[in-house]
Amino acid sequence: MANLKYKRGASMFTAQDENGQSITVTETNRHLLKNASKFYMCHCCQEEVILKNGEIKIPHFAHKKGGKCQAASEGETSRHLNAKKLLLGWLKYQNFQVELEHYFPVIKRQADLFVENNIVIEYQCSTIPISQMIERTENYLSLGLKPYWILGQKVVMKQGKYVFSTFQLAFLLKDKQLGYFLLSFHPEEKCFELFYHIQHYAGKYFFASSMKLSTNYSLEAMQEKITGVRFKSLFVKRNRKLEREHLSYFYAKYKTKSVFLQQLYQAGYAIINLPPEIGVQLPSQFLVHTPAVEWQFKLWENFLKLLETGDTFSKEHIAQYFQKYVMSIKMIFLPLNECHLLLTEYLLFLEKEGVLVEYILDRYKIKRQMMYKEKSYN
Repeated sequence: MANLKYKRGASMFTAQDENGQSITVTETNRHLLKNASKFYMCHCCQEEVILKNGEIKIPHFAHKKGGKCQAASEGETSRHLNAKKLLLGWLKYQNFQVELEHYFPVIKRQADLFVENNIVIEYQCSTIPISQMIERTENYLSLGLKPYWILGQKVVMKQGKYVFSTFQLAFLLKDKQLGYFLLSFHPEEKCFELFYHIQHYAGKYFFASSMKLSTNYSLEAMQEKITGVRFKSLFVKRNRKLEREHLSYFYAKYKTKSVFLQQLYQAGYAIINLPPEIGVQLPSQFLVHTPAVEWQFKLWENFLKLLETGDTFSKEHIAQYFQKYVMSIKMIFLPLNECHLLLTEYLLFLEKEGVLVEYILDRYKIKRQMMYKEKSYN
């Protein structure tokens, strides 16, 4: 037994003993379990698991190395286990009916926490494919359950801005009061952290407000505190000329072999001379992987450039082109067409710049053409 190695990310608090009884290991019963059954099985895959019952780390069950359990929660590090333990205690203290690591045989899923027989809480520390989280969510929804995901990673701040990875952005939710927001939990500090009014700056950098909520607060008290938040939209002043120069330098140095740059050059264009309305950073740019200069150029080259002054078009029509040119990021709960907000922002920008006008709802008229400059603009 002592020489067995364990598969990181396949550990849990609950298992079945040799009689098929469900066992949950805790600090209270850890010493009793040492002298009890020596054979335990995973609820999900029925493979043997080992009781890790040392004095330093949190006691838990672990799969043997090479186990192929697909139903158990991913990324079960000591930090993850500790977070589940704290969340369980926080909910129980408020008299919620809560079950740890409940297994749903119909969908072959094991939830971190199952609350009030209809709410599933998943706490995710490790970075896994977002598609897996979406699939897991859809499985829970198919049973009529309400799934919630809590981020277990720390969000980094650099030079006064938050840095959100693509994985972390998958946890985003949207609210009239909070704007874009997400919830994380820090077991070391025994507190939640709410990031709200999240607004994109550039790349992986975002402006946001944050609020830490100690587990000394009840859920009701937390909700009251959040209710006091008022929505605010941050204005970001931009130097479009400088941004264009930085963009040209970036592509010249780092993207020289990109398909987009090759297509651009073959068509006789240079980034620095593209219409100034192309390559514009907008608040919702983070909703797509495709760089602003690439999708805006394609939208101009294949749609807007072909229209004459006075021509009209519908938002639905241009949206068909937009959809072809962007690859939206994956998010657990936000709708697939959330990225269309980016198109709305771009049309508003073009209207502000005098390129077009919305003369009736969702119908636009060209006021002037976006011009390619043969020489760099001053």
